[in-house]
Amino acid sequence: MDKHKYNKSDNYYEDFYNENEVVIKIKRNELIKGKLINEGNKWFINNKTEKIYINSAKARNRAFNGDLVAVEIDSRNSNSGRIVFIFDPNYKKLVFEGRIFNKIKNESRKSKNFLYFIPNDRDIPYFEIKFDNIDKKVLSINNFRNNPNNFRNKRYKAKILEWNSKFKNPLGLLTECIKGNDDDDDDSNRNGQKLKNKLSIDNEEPLKYSKSESTTFYETYLSIEKVKKGIENNTLFKGKLIFGDDYKSDNSYVLLNNSEDKIYIKSDVFRNRGLDGDEVIVEPFRNDNKEGKIVYIENPSYKDKKIYGKMLYEVEKSGNKKLPRIEIPRKLIPKEILSITDFLSNQNKYKYLYNFVSQIQHWNEDEKLPIGKLIENNNSEDLESIDVSKIIEEVISRNYNDPFSILKIKLRVNENSNNDYFEKYYPIELVKYGIKNGYLFEGKVEILKNKNSDCSVILNDTNEKIIIENKKDRNRGMHGDRVVVEIIDSTSKDKTGKIVYLDFKTSVYNDMKIKGKIKYSPERRIVLFYPDDKRIPLIDIPVSNIPRSVLTLNNYNEETDGNSYYNAKIIKYENQSWNPLGELIEKIDKIKNDNCNDYYEKYFSEEEVEKGLNNKTLFEGLIRVSSKNGNNSYVTVVGLEKDIRINSVKLRNRALDNDIVIVKLLEGEELKSSESAIKQKKEENKLKDKKMFEKFATKGVKLTDYIEEESYPLGKVVYVKKSKAKSIDIVGKFKFNSERNYANEEKFIFHPNDKGIPLIDIFAEDIDPQIFDINDFINNSEKYNDTLFIARITKWSEMRCYPKGKIVSKLTDEHTLESRTNIILKTYNIDDSYFNDLITKEIPSGDWQIPEEEIKNRLDLREECIFTIDPATAKDLDDALSCKRLDDGNYEIGIHIADVSYFVTPDSNMDSEAFKRGTSTYLVQKVIPMLPKVLCENLCSLNAGTSRLAFSIIIKMDKDGHVLESKAAKTVICSCVKLAYDHAQRVIDNNGEWPKENADIEIKNPYHTYTSEDVCNTINNLYRLSHILKEERYANGAVSLDRKELWLELNEDLPIDCGIYEVQEANSLVEEFMLLANTTVANILYRKYSNESLLRCHEAPSPENVKRHLKLIEMTKKIVIDVSNSKAFHDSLLSIQRAGSIYSDVALSRCVKFMKRAKYICSSADHPESLFHYGLHIPFYTHFTSPIRRYPDIIVHRQLKALLDEKPSPYDSKKIREIAKQSNDTNTNSSKAQDDSYNLYLVYLLNEYVEKTQKDYIIEDALVTGFDNYNIECYIPKFAYEDKMSINQLYEKGIIKSVEIFKPATLNSNEEVNTDSKNTEEVSFNIFWNNDVNMDNILKKFNTEVSDKSEDPHQELYFENIIKNNSSLDFFNIIESDDEDFDSDDALEKYVEAVEAATAYDDEFNDVSDEDFDSDDAIEKYVEAVEAAAAAYDNEFNDGSDEDFDSDDALEKYVEAVEAAAAYDNKFNDENNRKIITKKFDNNKERLTDCPKQNFKIFSSFKVMIIPNFDKIKINILVAPPDVTEHDISNECYHSHLITKESESDAIIYEVEGSFD
Repeated sequence: MDKHKYNKSDNYYEDFYNENEVVIKIKRNELIKGKLINEGNKWFINNKTEKIYINSAKARNRAFNGDLVAVEIDSRNSNSGRIVFIFDPNYKKLVFEGRIFNKIKNESRKSKNFLYFIPNDRDIPYFEIKFDNIDKKVLSINNFRNNPNNFRNKRYKAKILEWNSKFKNPLGLLTECIKGNDDDDDDSNRNGQKLKNKLSIDNEEPLKYSKSESTTFYETYLSIEKVKKGIENNTLFKGKLIFGDDYKSDNSYVLLNNSEDKIYIKSDVFRNRGLDGDEVIVEPFRNDNKEGKIVYIENPSYKDKKIYGKMLYEVEKSGNKKLPRIEIPRKLIPKEILSITDFLSNQNKYKYLYNFVSQIQHWNEDEKLPIGKLIENNNSEDLESIDVSKIIEEVISRNYNDPFSILKIKLRVNENSNNDYFEKYYPIELVKYGIKNGYLFEGKVEILKNKNSDCSVILNDTNEKIIIENKKDRNRGMHGDRVVVEIIDSTSKDKTGKIVYLDFKTSVYNDMKIKGKIKYSPERRIVLFYPDDKRIPLIDIPVSNIPRSVLTLNNYNEETDGNSYYNAKIIKYENQSWNPLGELIEKIDKIKNDNCNDYYEKYFSEEEVEKGLNNKTLFEGLIRVSSKNGNNSYVTVVGLEKDIRINSVKLRNRALDNDIVIVKLLEGEELKSSESAIKQKKEENKLKDKKMFEKFATKGVKLTDYIEEESYPLGKVVYVKKSKAKSIDIVGKFKFNSERNYANEEKFIFHPNDKGIPLIDIFAEDIDPQIFDINDFINNSEKYNDTLFIARITKWSEMRCYPKGKIVSKLTDEHTLESRTNIILKTYNIDDSYFNDLITKEIPSGDWQIPEEEIKNRLDLREECIFTIDPATAKDLDDALSCKRLDDGNYEIGIHIADVSYFVTPDSNMDSEAFKRGTSTYLVQKVIPMLPKVLCENLCSLNAGTSRLAFSIIIKMDKDGHVLESKAAKTVICSCVKLAYDHAQRVIDNNGEWPKENADIEIKNPYHTYTSEDVCNTINNLYRLSHILKEERYANGAVSLDRKELWLELNEDLPIDCGIYEVQEANSLVEEFMLLANTTVANILYRKYSNESLLRCHEAPSPENVKRHLKLIEMTKKIVIDVSNSKAFHDSLLSIQRAGSIYSDVALSRCVKFMKRAKYICSSADHPESLFHYGLHIPFYTHFTSPIRRYPDIIVHRQLKALLDEKPSPYDSKKIREIAKQSNDTNTNSSKAQDDSYNLYLVYLLNEYVEKTQKDYIIEDALVTGFDNYNIECYIPKFAYEDKMSINQLYEKGIIKSVEIFKPATLNSNEEVNTDSKNTEEVSFNIFWNNDVNMDNILKKFNTEVSDKSEDPHQELYFENIIKNNSSLDFFNIIESDDEDFDSDDALEKYVEAVEAATAYDDEFNDVSDEDFDSDDAIEKYVEAVEAAAAAYDNEFNDGSDEDFDSDDALEKYVEAVEAAAAYDNKFNDENNRKIITKKFDNNKERLTDCPKQNFKIFSSFKVMIIPNFDKIKINILVAPPDVTEHDISNECYHSHLITKESESDAIIYEVEGSFD
């Protein structure tokens, strides 16, 4: 039992804890340290985001406002506590001002040996001062005893001598007398009037002391003459009084007139009855001109001021914090406004009535508080008038066992009138409190399709189903609504509950069109609307809400109108109405498609999904959506050879990247439509190729020229199993048109950075002005062009193309590493917040020791030679190794992994947080941990010399590396030394001897003494066996993609150097044994839990992907990459590495692109082939070795523990799939964030480099890795950086004059081949430089702004000119034709195509003569047709009333024009056009004769100019011009350590984290 818990019975306060004990308890989080704060009558300390209340003077335990204290939390109420220690108490240091008395009337206390000192500060208790301790110079004791009343107005100073825990009041010492007024001897109490004669509005606490004499509390205002003189002499100043937080705050000030200067008023005494906004005269203090006091107010605002408040004996916080409390004598309280008798007998009734109105009558200098009169009672007993937040705050501060029940009673939430069908929704403040404290739960309503009775709420966090038994408990919630539910019965098998809150604005049916039929009830003057979807209740539609254009009730016919289909929408759904109120919108055709009103298809029901999956008409899979183009997405389905392609946003049906979806293969018209769209896209690409030809007389490189384009089955999403749409933060911006007026806009379009997420509608009414100031935007929209925001999707129905959303926050981009790192974290939804108290309370203290009982249940390996090998900067050491030689000549290898699952228990708060985070994220400058620091770096970390819990894989192996036996065990270990990779590598390099450089390493194990020789022997044995394992692994078919990685060196979190990370043999040593442990555990788990093991698989790359990325390399004939199987692939890479770094760098760059990402998966006994790990070439693999930083490893540990305890798996297959999905998502986001972090720091480093060297660029070598249509792809080995250079951009900026592309014959026999290609077998680019481009001016040209013409540079302008120059076209958009088959928009489009074609032919045919082609005759016929069509349209469309207009004839003439254009197309493509191509090519070549030429092929090395731009977080890569060879570029290359470090010891090298798969 805690020795402090109970004190001696005669003590008033509890004894303080021992200071050393307090320090220890604070470290263990058993005590909270903080500053004591007083607001009103509330005392508390701040604990992060929460307040810990101190609810009584005893609990305050002699602490004063501002004291630094230690608080022990109340075990029954986590929001309150008691003070158990004060650090350097104020009561021992302060001197107090006050008055002296011979007795305390309220307490009937009087003494012959004491006087009583009452401080001015009412928060300080009175002192008892012994007469024996009083200096005669300060006070004449005889005079005081004889005439105590004469001393009532004298002011004294005193200090506390002693304050023992036994006594309520301290013992004090009188130190000084301050002059007072001896003439005023009227008896008064401390506030000027007796308590029984007055009441207080919003008073602060009971009046403690009673006395009879009045006293001057405020200074008397100066006379007008003195004020005028002071202003003239600049000793007084005019200004406006501005209050701080409240009336009692010390941060009020006077803002001087005609100046920005402020004079602070530090107390209410110095404010001298001034109120917020008063025009005052202020006198600065002589010793400090920044502070002063108010000496005059000409027109005080308190005079006759009406003030709202509440009537109390004890006061809480004022409603208006900037007004004082008011004392009201009984005689100034009219009976008709307030019954004093009722008030005194029923104070609880008045505790929450805030709408009394009082008026200040007077406020003299001898009155601390103004005297007022009660004039109105505007209180209502409606819930809306209750200040819910105040009630919640009060209930929290009290020690109730069930505060939520108390709150419901106080707030009367269950009180409903007889007219209410449903309960009123709980106040939002109560809802938030209930959710935070586990009384209420958020979830989604599910109602079985075509049923309105079977209803449940699926909870967000746990997916638990809460049954809603009846419509009344459903409380207006509808299928799909996001609601808040309260559990009614948790004892039964199926928990039951009721819906207590729903924001109708977010309801899925808000403003949605609902399809159904009607029935008219004339006697009720109402139409009943019967929705087709039976999950929606009947809708009452008043006659007034039915437009005559939709339905005329006078002619209502039950047979016709009652069987017609209509659209309606719900307007509101109040608690007084059994059915929602709605309005009729429109009548629809009965035979129209069910989805005629929807942009997206409605999702299938769960029954339809289950049926479809069973009969194989539907498929479940994971959807992949490109972040650069959301139109194309693919669904991977286990068991299908190919992914299913979703080729439009509409068919994706609201699914986002990595959602688990149900898809259906397209058929019929849907299939034809999708195939047509794909074909149309191909035609658009041909147009781009045509533009390339027109510009350069050459065609671009397309990989589809050399490989058959892969075809995928086409499908559509019919159900999203678990959407992340509403759970993720979305980073993006508003894009604005400067010419548009946004003043009357109701919504704004939010553009996510991730193109896989659709645009989001943000309504103005939903935007918090604190985050996004609409008015400022309307006036200054241009300044928001680059402002990033975080948005959340709130609603996405099938009715709308774009989801509805809200802005959560604004991201500040201060162009610093910190602010941009924050943007990266938000972009990938990585939570870097601190772990909350609910989590940290579950962690043992830092000095926790392993219980003896736990040690007895484990294999004790603490005497073994075990050690860790990690990066030098690592603090979370979760793996260790051991190796000892056995008597039979074999070896026993131990792979020991921290047992994190011992501390992170299932379903705990920490477990939920770890599941949500999924993984630690390793940025350049810091780690975002998955678990709290005390676990990562202490309790779980295998620190040297400390006993730690572990899971160990113990493997018996012969000298040739063959595994003879393996087993898993729960162990307790003690690492003897922490080694860095460099330490282990030195041993390997030093022929197995301990090198001198390792001399400072401490080897410690309290259970056994080990030497450096023991550690050396272990490292040598491990290294030799790991080398065998590695060779054997690759011989068996494993693949090694040792791609170069960048390291960055930091000093004070800023990058100062970078380089390529070299993997050492020590890295490989650790990697091999981690792989072995993971493989061993995977096999153990699969044998026992074949259908519910959490494994990690790696799919083989698809042949099509391999061809797409390797075809251009293969065409060079310089290297061969065989990917028929993983072993052949690995052998190919080895041979490439031997060929040289140029080939290996390019090959790895291409190979990484077609490799699929490894992923977590739930095992399956039926499909073991789906579990295969291609990269490692093994059937089963998992993650077991990094539980500190990966959540899946914790799950594997739990499964392994259950297996060792001979229990079933703790998780079923459904839960494992959920964990795998979440872990894959978080791992992907973490990897992307890490890549972006490295890129950010690299850009910063290079940007700083060019600024410090005063260069505009850096010159480095680059390699050509590929060609992508009109781009040259390159790789910069020095920075392991890849990018592409746009040929089109170089042309538009005037840097190059033309391009010549040589490529082999393609799959298409009609493909034109460059005449000078000489049957080349590989693709190559020739760039022709403009003659005036050189090293001196290329940057100026490059930085020239040009419009983006990459898609179609002239299209928009060309079409605009056509429309302007052809008057007949102006009417195409307003044609109203009787011909239903005539589409004027389509006619316009075809007409424009015809004109465009004619222009193109005219240009081409004027350049060449073809003997067999009579262009004049063809053009003449073509022009006649076009003119005829144009004339007909022009003449007839200008007069829509022309009865003689024959649209069929006009259409026929138009068709002739189109056919003529088609004839030209055929003619243009026939063999005669070879002469045209040749002619144009020759002309182009002749123009380029004098231009410098540069050739590019795969593997080519060339010089590039690197232009870092930190503002845009981009590295621009520009090919260096020909004269680069004439420059001395030695000073223009990046030089390591150019930036001098102040202290070498402060620099930290951040190495790459290995993942071992």
